[in-house]
Amino acid sequence: MDFEFENRMLDRFRTKHRELAARGASVRLYALVDSAAMTRHETNYLYKDLDNVQRTSLYAGSGLATLEETGPSLVVMPHLRGDERVTWSTGNGRPAGPINLFLRLIRLARHNAQLVSWIWTPHDLEPCIDHLQTLLHARLGPDDTDAWFFFYQPPSLRALHRGLPDPTRRQAFGPCYAWWTLDKHAELVELPGEGLPVPPAWDAFPVPADVVDALHREVMPLQVLAWLRKTKPELFTDSATNAQLCEIAPFVERAMNYGLSGKTDMAVFVAWGLRYKTNYEMHPVVQQVLATARSVPLIDAYMALDSEVWQEIAATAHQRAEDERIRQLHEAFREQGFVSMKARFVNASGMNLWNIQITSPRGTRDDRQRIGYIDGEMYREFTLDVKTVDVPLPGERMVLEWIEPHHLYKTSEVVVRGELPRDAKAGMLVVTFSEFGRSAVMHAEEPSVREQRA
Repeated sequence: MDFEFENRMLDRFRTKHRELAARGASVRLYALVDSAAMTRHETNYLYKDLDNVQRTSLYAGSGLATLEETGPSLVVMPHLRGDERVTWSTGNGRPAGPINLFLRLIRLARHNAQLVSWIWTPHDLEPCIDHLQTLLHARLGPDDTDAWFFFYQPPSLRALHRGLPDPTRRQAFGPCYAWWTLDKHAELVELPGEGLPVPPAWDAFPVPADVVDALHREVMPLQVLAWLRKTKPELFTDSATNAQLCEIAPFVERAMNYGLSGKTDMAVFVAWGLRYKTNYEMHPVVQQVLATARSVPLIDAYMALDSEVWQEIAATAHQRAEDERIRQLHEAFREQGFVSMKARFVNASGMNLWNIQITSPRGTRDDRQRIGYIDGEMYREFTLDVKTVDVPLPGERMVLEWIEPHHLYKTSEVVVRGELPRDAKAGMLVVTFSEFGRSAVMHAEEPSVREQRA
């Protein structure tokens, strides 16, 4: 079993603690655990044999007895000393000391990021609880609606930190050095604060209308997921919450872009997406339905379609998924600005070539990639294969440099031709030196000698 993720997270905790301690500031770390969203198995896993863990309900002293027992709680995290690594023997057993609590929370968040967030703060537990309780009563725009506000859910935290006006954001996050969450891809999200004193409480926490809309978009995947888990659990390919959110999030986003806002319509759109896969709604008939979707419930409109439409969509599911995978890969290449791939340098110039170099698209012209030497002989071709080079995208320019006999320094600018590979580790760049000039052709698949010459 690989513990790379756990060790990487533990290193982040240690590094953050050292950075804060170096300022000479008081450092406290709490985990905000949403117990109400946890299964009995998850609760037992987290707290079994950890009787000395100090935790306090977020609703402590509120008079809401039920929420005190079942709602979220703030867990005091111990100081993680040393640089102990998790190994197979420690990770699969029950490692003693503070590392055990860290490991359990990290694993819970990796499985379901909605369960845990971490608060770095200078404040003791009681004033920290008092401050967080002031955020539970909110006034939501645009109508100043009073609401019981579950601000502590990680998607909500991210939307609030991103969208709130500075004074309101400082009211919520200012008393923290940082608030950490994981996203659905198990990537750490750090929401910075200032480590300020706890401010006086406002009458109610104001949330502007645009932030309310952002909160709606952030939490909608969770609401749709909860509905689908109850009604269509067989549609999912993975049991982990984070993995399931990754499956449905693109469909939720597309549904919103089509103007679907009702939870039922959105869940129907996503359920059909899980069944018929990527871009299923691009079929012309389904596009007509979506153009008028708000006039009738989407499930009624879908059920009214001829079965041949859905058979056709099902038959093309694999190809659509493959096309979308390639589209996303090529989009990533374009965003990066280059492709790392195998290269073949062909010398058909009839002379030896020394010190071949090409410019790197990663940096300046001085950032050269050194290729090496290729033999040369009249009426023969010699080749040199290179494991990986960084290649500009087709249509972009690349500079070749080399030395010919009699120490003649040569340079040539060529335009890369060809097509992008369809897999991240596929394809080949073929650079040819001939007596008539130079060329650089990107191949989606490694070419045969005949294709290469053509």
